[in-house]
Formats: sequence, C-alpha cells, structure tokens
Amino acid sequence: MTTLTPEKKKQQNLIALAIVLGGLFAGSLLVDFVQLATGSGFSQHILRKLSVLETNGKTWVAYEEPKVTLEVITDKSCLTCNSEEALTWIRRLVPTVEVVEIDGASVLGKKRIEDFHLTVLPGFIFSEEIKDTQFYTETAELFQAVDKRFAFQMQKIGFTGGKYLNPPTKETNDITLGNPDAPVQVVVYTDFQCEFCKDFHKNLSQALDEYDDQISVTYRHLPLSFHTQAPLAALASQCAHAQGKFPSFSDKLFEDQATWGNATGGAWFRNQAQALKLNSREFNTCMNNKTYAEKIAHDAFSAEEFGLTGTPSTFVNTTLISGAVDYATLKRVIEYHLGK
Repeated sequence: MTTLTPEKKKQQNLIALAIVLGGLFAGSLLVDFVQLATGSGFSQHILRKLSVLETNGKTWVAYEEPKVTLEVITDKSCLTCNSEEALTWIRRLVPTVEVVEIDGASVLGKKRIEDFHLTVLPGFIFSEEIKDTQFYTETAELFQAVDKRFAFQMQKIGFTGGKYLNPPTKETNDITLGNPDAPVQVVVYTDFQCEFCKDFHKNLSQALDEYDDQISVTYRHLPLSFHTQAPLAALASQCAHAQGKFPSFSDKLFEDQATWGNATGGAWFRNQAQALKLNSREFNTCMNNKTYAEKIAHDAFSAEEFGLTGTPSTFVNTTLISGAVDYATLKRVIEYHLGK
C-alpha cells in the first residue's frame, strides 16, 4: 500500500474541494437557467443581480421595504363593508402588504375589536413591520399600537366605514320624526343649504310614509363652511321644532333653498315662521338668543367624531350611507335592517 506524504494529501484535498465548488457553481447556473426557462422561481444568484424580473407573463419587482401583514376585520353580512377602495389606496403606498381577512364575529375578530376598541368595520390592523415603511414614517400619528400591532384610523383621512359598532343615538333636543322606539333608527347629518340634502330629504319623507312606525328619522346639523346661511337655517329649524313645526318648516327650507340661501340675515326665516303661524315672539326670541347654537355645534362635533365631512351622511342603524342615494338604495338598507 502506498502512503501519501502530507504535501500530496493536502494537494488532493484541494483538488477535490475545487471539483465540488465548481460543481456547485455549475449547478447553480443550471438551476438559474432552468428556473428562468420554466418560470418556476428565481435563485438567490439572480435575485442579487436584478431588481425587476419578467417571466411567464408577470413582472416581479424587488422592494427594499419588508413584507407587511394587514388584517382586515370585517362583517361579511354587511351591505356597505366593501374594503376594496381602501385596499387599493393602501397597496399603492405599501406595495409589500399581504392582506388577511378576518370575520369580526370570529374569536380572533372579537379580540381585535376589543383590543383596539374598534368602532367601525372594516378595521385595518398592520403587523409591526409597518414601522419600517415610509408610509408609517409619514402617518405615524394615525396609528394606534397594541401588542406589536398597529390599527390605522381610516376615518381620519375620509374613508368612512360600512358598519358602525357604536352608531349615534338620540340625544336631548334632537329632532326625531316617526316612532322613537322603531326597530330601524335613521340619523341624518344634514345642511339645509346643501342641494344634495334637498333631494335626499324627499327620500326620507317617503320612507317615513312607507314604513310608518317601523322607522324613525333623527335630524342632526352639519352646516358646511362654504354655506354662509346654513347655520342660521339650522338655528331656525330648531326654533320651529320647539313649537312642533319642524316638518313644515324644513320642507319650506328645502323648497325655497335658492331664495334664502342667496340672501343675508334672518328676515326670510322670521317671515316664514309667521306664514306657518308660529308664535312670532317666541321664534324671534329663540333666533336672537341663539338658543340652540350649542346644540348645533355639538351635532357638528359628533359628525367629526364619526369622520363625516360631507352631507347628507346617514346612519341606518349600524350602516352608514354617504351622499344622496336614490330611494331604492335607501329602501334596500332599511329592509336589510328589518330582516326582510
């Protein structure tokens, strides 16, 4: 048997190592080629060299930001809980997001709602990797952190939800028409100088006629800043309500919207109160003293808490309807809450 010298043994080991490494390198190139040819994946060698790859009709882009998990807490039975608009916006800003939908009625969904005190669905909760994104850096004040998860407060940027877990309830001095104990409680935030509110007012009146004691409609005030006469109109409607004449007075407010809306001062409101046979002295005192100014301000503040920025904004029980939807849409939501 031939005995190798230490030098020869070392030389053979180096040759063997070179053969192995060469095989691995060639194998890596072969894997790269096969993966690219078949579209079955990419090797680390290729990924290190390229940031954009095309294969099998798809384009793959490398991002420096981490993968982020987004839990969307929702209610599958909710008519207006579509999260697609919000998700489209989120994906533009956080392209590495992976969406997981969670039923709000599940054990995990209830835990998330409780942990983050969610008041509206869908809710959007990110994993802690969101902190390493530019999106978080620019909007950190809109996140609520609990146990290494981060809920994004969509209402604060104008995305109104579909189901409110704590919808508005009737308060002192609210104007409520219909059965106050009805199974369907409608709360509308309105502006008497708003043309869309004028159209929607007709739909609400029709719903009160059709559903009789099954619904109630509560009017809340949200005078928009660019409607200069809207605060006076809101005040006048409350003063009319104090004398039990809100329905007829509000009808005239919307009917003659163009007339008083293009005027100044409160002459039209006082004249209309007299025409509707209200007690003029009481009405004028109410207007002069701005008796319900605090109530109107409170309504506007509550609208802000719900993230409402436009009129009409209407709650039908837990469902929020934005804008002047047609009667068929309003009817569909009412009947959904009636269980029809």
